[in-house]
Amino acid sequence: MAKNVVDLNLRGHSSEIRTVLQLRDGRLISGSLDNTIKVWNVVSGNCEATMIGHTSSVDCVIELSHERVASGSNSGTIKLWDIHAYQCLITINSGNGYIRSLMELKDGSIASATIKSLHVSVINVWNGKLGTCITTMAGHRLTELKDGRLVTTSDEEIVVRDIGGCVK
Repeated sequence: MAKNVVDLNLRGHSSEIRTVLQLRDGRLISGSLDNTIKVWNVVSGNCEATMIGHTSSVDCVIELSHERVASGSNSGTIKLWDIHAYQCLITINSGNGYIRSLMELKDGSIASATIKSLHVSVINVWNGKLGTCITTMAGHRLTELKDGRLVTTSDEEIVVRDIGGCVK
């Protein structure tokens, strides 16, 4: 078998692609500096949909439960999308800054890492159904432990937090 042979070229974004992710059903989803999200069929190479709604670059995408995806933008907005209807369900405005990363927590809430300025980054936890902010804390990066606690980083330390099941 030949190595490093191009099998597909997926073209359609009009600017740099900032993020790409394979969905559980095998399709790819990509976000770009052109402010759009595209859903790709990796068998045919066709773009199945272009999701429009962000006003700035799409810098991160994640797959959520219940056949949804979330996208984070350089404008500080997070959008939750129905991945089959290609419709925006909720828009969350995190304020100034850009969304660096997103994560769905075990309880269905969504955590975002937002860069506010050169030295200020925050972690927000959002209600995944309503889009309301549950809590805000300092931090640059985040992950969730198997027991449900949230791990955040800030400069020289790692902080483990019990945020107590935000959404029931």
